[in-house]
Amino acid sequence: MSTTAEIWRVRPLGRPPNLVALASLRDLDPHWRPLQQSWHSEVSSRCNPGWARLRWRPDGLLYDALFLGSHPRNRARELNERTWELGDVAEIFIHAAGTALYAELHVTPRNQRLQLRWPLDAHAAVAAGEAELASFMVPERDWAATAVHISTNHWTVRAWLPAVSFGLPGGLSPGLSLRTAVCRYDYSHGPTPELSSTAPFTQPAFHRPAEWQVVELH
Repeated sequence: MSTTAEIWRVRPLGRPPNLVALASLRDLDPHWRPLQQSWHSEVSSRCNPGWARLRWRPDGLLYDALFLGSHPRNRARELNERTWELGDVAEIFIHAAGTALYAELHVTPRNQRLQLRWPLDAHAAVAAGEAELASFMVPERDWAATAVHISTNHWTVRAWLPAVSFGLPGGLSPGLSLRTAVCRYDYSHGPTPELSSTAPFTQPAFHRPAEWQVVELH
């Protein structure tokens, strides 16, 4: 698969985000981007398909993700637990060019969240044991808004990220330079998760902003 950072052309959202009317399989169209495993020459047979959609308003971004697979579960029961170690999870990354921080949002099938705001070099420090993960957690519950729905053969996530949450208090407009990735930890097949992402990563490591997709706001 190609590992060239593709442009994700994003349509505007004409009304305030609706966290009740989540997407379903019948809503899939060419505006949805498939999750992939670009670090493999072939997609693993264990990889359940998934798709993501992104829309924007001047005050923020609305993400939708739809993941095939039955009985998704995650043991997180409180805000800012280590969700990726506890079961199935959707992960969203967003960075605005020129800002010193990027945002990371996890959403579990039970709508528990992990919220993080990272200086560009901080994740490497945490991985090396030189900094604590908790230092970068966002404790405010209104930092983002999320909803989930579980069906018999898939689960769906919707997440609203206000522009101020990822460093743009002045809001969004066409021409802004953004990068994003929607990623998945899928524990359907056992204790080792299957990873996938909309972004063309060269390795299964999601904290690589240079490989996230370029967002073009229309």
